Amino acid sequence: MKKFLLGILALLMVLSFAACSQKGADTTPKGSEVGQQKGVGNTDEGMVALALEQYFKDSFGDVIEEVVPTNIKVYTEEEIAADEALKDYTINEGDIVFSAEYELKISEDCEDLMQFTAATGEIDGQWIRNKSNVGIARRNGEAGYSIDAFGTGF
Repeated sequence: MKKFLLGILALLMVLSFAACSQKGADTTPKGSEVGQQKGVGNTDEGMVALALEQYFKDSFGDVIEEVVPTNIKVYTEEEIAADEALKDYTINEGDIVFSAEYELKISEDCEDLMQFTAATGEIDGQWIRNKSNVGIARRNGEAGYSIDAFGTGF
C-alpha cells in the first residue's frame, strides 16, 4: 500500500511540475511573443525591434506599455550608398539603417495621446497606429543597440 501511495504521490508531483512549466509559458508577455515569432535578437530586424522598445522605454518610461513593430526594413549597403541624405551620417560597421512601421500602446494614465501622433500616427483608443520612422540602430558593443537619427526622414 505504501508503494502504491508513493507512486501516486510521485505521479502527482510530475504532473504538477508539468502544469507549472506550461503555465509559465502561457504568461509570456505579448511583446516577447511577437519578438520570438519574428526572431528578435537573431536578425537585424529583431535587433531594431529591441532597440525601438528600449528607446521608447528610456524616453517615456511606463507611459508606453507596448511597442509593436509591424514592418521593419533594413537598408542594404547599396541603398545606403545611393541615399544622398545618408551621406551626412557616419555609419559604422555593425550599425543598422532602417525604416520602421509600428504601433504604440499608451498607458490609460496618459492624458495627451496627441503627442505620440506627431508627423505620423492615428489614435485608436489607447493605441497609436500607423507610426513610421527611419533611423540608425548604433551598435553599443555587448550592450546591444541604441537608436540615433530617429525621425520621419534622414
